[in-house]
Amino acid sequence: MYERNVDHCEVSRYVREVTIKTVKFAENSDNLDTILFEEIGWEAIASRNSLAVGEKVMFIPAESVLPFELSDALGVTRYLSTGRVRVVKLRGNRSEGIIAPIDIVIPYLDKIMKWETPPTVNMRGHHVRDVSPYFETFYRIPNILNEPYLFKKGEAIFISEKLHGASTKAGIIYHPLQEKYILYVGSHNTVLEDEDDVLFWQVYKKYLLDSTGASKLMVGIEFFGEVFGPGIQHFSYGRSVPDLKIFAALDMRRNYMPPDTLYSLCVNNDIPVVNFRKLLFSGDIEQFREYASEPSEYTDKHIREGIVIVSAEDPNKMAKCLNFEYTAMKNRTERK
Repeated sequence: MYERNVDHCEVSRYVREVTIKTVKFAENSDNLDTILFEEIGWEAIASRNSLAVGEKVMFIPAESVLPFELSDALGVTRYLSTGRVRVVKLRGNRSEGIIAPIDIVIPYLDKIMKWETPPTVNMRGHHVRDVSPYFETFYRIPNILNEPYLFKKGEAIFISEKLHGASTKAGIIYHPLQEKYILYVGSHNTVLEDEDDVLFWQVYKKYLLDSTGASKLMVGIEFFGEVFGPGIQHFSYGRSVPDLKIFAALDMRRNYMPPDTLYSLCVNNDIPVVNFRKLLFSGDIEQFREYASEPSEYTDKHIREGIVIVSAEDPNKMAKCLNFEYTAMKNRTERK
């Protein structure tokens, strides 16, 4: 039993057994310890002297929705937001999830859900049933705190601002059974019919058609972007109408384009695209946290959601890092 509707959510992939790496006194507290882990980059808080280095525990990250039976067994129900684990700052210390005994959590692993805010009506539409197998869903980017060893020290990477909106995809892609190229437009998970009230088609027609009404998209390339602005999520970026920025693309061989190649392609074809910054990874994921907390490039109305990190050597390798202040906000929406 859940305290909120989770019918549209998926089982969390990131509830896992971890090893305690460090235990240190939490700042500004006589009763709390700050806990770091070997396998993940999340930080958590525990009662003073309740855990030891090397101890095995289960970690339940923020944005997990727990069934009531589990939260009750852990004694955390009253600390959750209608069953949802939230990021909080306790006396200046990051608390980004729940540390729990392994034996209590294991029976509920397939019942701990990853929260997603349900789509609004204009993000829905009638689904296209016969879709090319080459029109793909965007890679599910891991949070760098779940995969802290994804990038090597000294590796060249690109970072871009992660926009707080709704994911869209569009492409003129070959359908092998119909033996022709077809224009597809959709959300993260769906391909939608061309209807006037569907947000993603509205955005496609506004930003991805030229002055003659022809598509700006190149045949065979699939573009992924973020639709953002009023009514999409709770960040509006100061826009009065929905905006679009492309952040990734699959080439003809179904590999993700290097960000610098993507940027040039978009600029040369008048396609809106995010800005990329190239740098070297220091080997410490705090570098990513710092960039994630910088001011937004696209508005002065609110904070940045976070960043997306892409390997310059292998553009198929990506991660995201969220701004801690963003994750700690109350009443924020979270859609794909």
